[in-house]
Amino acid sequence: MKPRSARTAPCTRASRGTTPRSARCRQAEMPHRTATSDEVRELRHGLEADQFVLAYQPKVDMRRGRVVGAEALVRWQHPQRGMLQPAAFIPLIEDHALVQQLDGWALREALRQAAEWAAHGMPLPVSVNMSPCTMLQPGFAGQLAAALKQHGQGATPLLELEILENTRIDDLVQMASVIGQCEALGVATALDDFGTGHASLTWLRQLPVKALKLDRSFVRGILHDDADRAIVQAILFMAQRLGRLVVAEGVESVAHGDALMSLGCTVGQGFCIARAMAPGQMTGWVAGFELAPPWGRAEDLPTIDES
Repeated sequence: MKPRSARTAPCTRASRGTTPRSARCRQAEMPHRTATSDEVRELRHGLEADQFVLAYQPKVDMRRGRVVGAEALVRWQHPQRGMLQPAAFIPLIEDHALVQQLDGWALREALRQAAEWAAHGMPLPVSVNMSPCTMLQPGFAGQLAAALKQHGQGATPLLELEILENTRIDDLVQMASVIGQCEALGVATALDDFGTGHASLTWLRQLPVKALKLDRSFVRGILHDDADRAIVQAILFMAQRLGRLVVAEGVESVAHGDALMSLGCTVGQGFCIARAMAPGQMTGWVAGFELAPPWGRAEDLPTIDES
């Protein structure tokens, strides 16, 4: 899930002061409408009735012309309103326990799909957007381990968790511990929409994530805005020095991809590469892309440190 509006309140248990170690997560204080009881019931029914699906947007190494993963994006097949994007429903439940149920479903479904692709000869890592509130719930790492086992994911799971960067987390120490537990299970983590939050550098310093997802707002401007280009260069430099991979979101043209590669960023996703697609379309798309990628291969050129 990737909501674009702001979380405003602590997690339900945290607001009562009952979450162990006082873990809290919320976004900058901005008003938004929360779900009515009828809307919560409708969302819960949607989960029970299998109305939610995942679409997958490929992530590629632009320099080498290789598909390196896919981001799972939740969609709601609403019986009256049609296919709904996350912005239509995620903001309504960001402060409700239902978001944890939706996160759990997305995690299990992404693991199931990754296992299916692997069984058919396409071992493609899948990244899932995960609410910090979900990750900070007691027993999250144990639930993750059980889900990995259920779907046959061994020592090198085909899974990454993306943490929304503009969510405020009061207990970064606990969050760092949870990330460490995920890494111990072989599950990588990334900061999503990096650069848009109020504490980007603090998170970068304190959270041991493996990757940064460079927000599309910076990528969009690198062709014509000197400030955006300088910001992207600075983020790439910091990431290299810290050993973090950078994935650029919002690659909307070949020119954007070329500009990113000239700055040292080789991994990207966006409309120029592919829009999110149904899982059944991925196998054919991956084969077609790797036969004729929009960028030439340059196997001998260095990429940013992915360690």
